[in-house]
Amino acid sequence: MPSRSLFNEATWPEGFEFPACARCQKISRYAETMVGFLSVIYSDLEDPPSEKEKRRRFTGLRRNYPQVFLNLFPSKEKVAQFISDHGWPVDPVTNQPSPIVLNRVTGLLTPPVLSLDHPEVHQAVGVFGRKLACALHYYETGCIVPIMGAIHVRWYSNVQLIAGTFPEAIHEINQTHRHLTRSNRTLNKQFTYASAISEDKDAGIYVATFRRSFALQMSVVCERRFFSEVLFDGWETPFNHAA
Repeated sequence: MPSRSLFNEATWPEGFEFPACARCQKISRYAETMVGFLSVIYSDLEDPPSEKEKRRRFTGLRRNYPQVFLNLFPSKEKVAQFISDHGWPVDPVTNQPSPIVLNRVTGLLTPPVLSLDHPEVHQAVGVFGRKLACALHYYETGCIVPIMGAIHVRWYSNVQLIAGTFPEAIHEINQTHRHLTRSNRTLNKQFTYASAISEDKDAGIYVATFRRSFALQMSVVCERRFFSEVLFDGWETPFNHAA
């Protein structure tokens, strides 16, 4: 976790193999298809996925999430609203204007933007984030998040990073991201994460970034009763198949 399918040539970080029951694997299978697509929307030029890999992920999205695929390409009005709100997109690394692309729905030349505000996108990212939070907390602390625990997942697109609305506190945590490798190959330009963990290891915040496409903020507590000041609105329990 994350699935090796998210990485170029299925080369995933060393040590990132976590046991999970068959039902947990099945629950996140389609969510990983969504995240696999989202992660290649905007790749680093130094370590990009192949065009074949991009087509495979677009095909997977179209097959498993047809409504999301149809909603991907924004209308003329939505594009105009985006430009009005954010201006023409600028590459955050090169600081150059993004190139013009053909919108497949409207047939117009537009900035390279996609519409991801769809309930199935948010649901899939939430499922994936919960599973990743459990894996990272176990990896960092050696502790399994129990059923009395809670997980909160929030995700940020690269638009929020470019617009400067990425929370400063989360940005500070992200400065301490891990150096992930396999066979001396650095994988940070595809996936990396950072963490801030309590001294008792009963709570943590994890920030994971997927290429230059999006980021996940995952908050974990192992027992709700020890955090009476937290309302837990919008938090989820770890996967519990006995419930």
